[in-house]
Amino acid sequence: MRGIRFDMFGEKLCPRCARRLPESAFNADRHMVSGKSSRCKECLGAINRAYYHSDVMRARRRWQAARVRRGVGHDRRVRKENTDRIKQEMLAAYGGVCACCGEWRPRFLTIEHVNKDGARHRGKSRRGGMGLYRLLKKRGWPTDGYELLCMNCNFASYRQPCPHVLEAAAAALCA
Repeated sequence: MRGIRFDMFGEKLCPRCARRLPESAFNADRHMVSGKSSRCKECLGAINRAYYHSDVMRARRRWQAARVRRGVGHDRRVRKENTDRIKQEMLAAYGGVCACCGEWRPRFLTIEHVNKDGARHRGKSRRGGMGLYRLLKKRGWPTDGYELLCMNCNFASYRQPCPHVLEAAAAALCA
């Protein structure tokens, strides 16, 4: 079939449906002598749909069922629930409010390394974010070396004292 070319009317025979069709009814195929696939677009579409719905979908469903049986957290909802649960435990263990400004909304709160050794700690343990929360939970939520800060206070404390600390010091001097 590789050598079949279009006849003088610009038509070609599809071996699957046995119809003579114009050149535009065939997909381009650089491996064929004619430069077009041997089967027409309709037949190729039917073949591809049949393959997809039979083998691929069946294999995908088996794979997903096996993951569920093994208990793999394949579902994003399950992972999010686990993440939220661990973060709530962390907030409860460390007081639930920013140690500097009193921010209470969980979305803004995070763990701060008191000694500013977070980069070294992450490099050594290769854990940050939820990995750090899981490590602290495993250690029983230690309070020495860690405190709860909001993101603003956490970021501000890297370069200079947090603005809340400076405002409190200024207010104490004025009073």
